[in-house]
Amino acid sequence: MKSDVPSRKHERISPLIIRAYYRYGGDSKEGYLLNLSRGGAFLATKERLPIEEILNLRIDLPWNLGDVLVEAKVAWRSDMHQPAPEEPSEGLGLTFTDLTPQASEKLQRFLDKFAQLAAQIEESAQG
Repeated sequence: MKSDVPSRKHERISPLIIRAYYRYGGDSKEGYLLNLSRGGAFLATKERLPIEEILNLRIDLPWNLGDVLVEAKVAWRSDMHQPAPEEPSEGLGLTFTDLTPQASEKLQRFLDKFAQLAAQIEESAQG
């Protein structure tokens, strides 16, 4: 089945469970990122936000990397397409629209660390 999800410019990493906070409708909301790339993320949430809605997102990175603050746009909702097996039934596909150099650096450090650990696990499994 062909997906309606836009093609990705950046390789995403998953599976993840990273806590993230965002503001919508005057309320602070919480969700979890289940995948992440330099260009965006999948936010597991029951909120059905409008496409193109802009969110300020705070991502709590593991490994003492700290918080990353990014501006993100809702690119798609899971109720708009047939979800891939690794995606939950409810959530939002986000595209990062404003990433400061500091946020970009922290995000890249996380992605590099994740890739390094994944390679170590793969190597151990084959050995």
